Amino acid sequence: MLLCVESRQAASGTPEQELVARARDGDRTAFEALMNLHLPRVWRVAWRVLRHHEDTEDVVQEVFLAAHRALPSFRGDARFSTWLHRIAVNCAMDHLRRAGREAGRREGAAGEELLASQVSGEPGPERLAESGQIEAQVRRALDTLSPVERSAFVLRHFEQRSIAEI
Repeated sequence: MLLCVESRQAASGTPEQELVARARDGDRTAFEALMNLHLPRVWRVAWRVLRHHEDTEDVVQEVFLAAHRALPSFRGDARFSTWLHRIAVNCAMDHLRRAGREAGRREGAAGEELLASQVSGEPGPERLAESGQIEAQVRRALDTLSPVERSAFVLRHFEQRSIAEI
């Protein structure tokens, strides 16, 4: 189905823009394709803000529900991914406020395993040890930031967002 969408897009825009247009018109399959396309990045943003596996799962679900509800108001002034990631940050921050605690300071073993599984390639033992040390330093540094500062840092340095997008 995506190949069909891509071939139609030559005249009208990108495949993502076509999916967004179809999803706005009520095409459930198009919205599911958008979810699948953006799920990994939304999960990473939520995880980096919350640092807790179960909270991240809840927030990711909340993000896609909020995006589905707000899709008719998406004007297209920014990229869909930028709009969706802003929703992800807002939902994660709202979750922290609702919880009344610094969920970002918690570390869940399941979340650590998932984060470790996202490492691509097969680095050697030295590289693995070095990466683990760097990751621990970055995690400690992120834990010292407020949720707002952590969100801005994550969007800028992990998600490569521009200052204007942030």
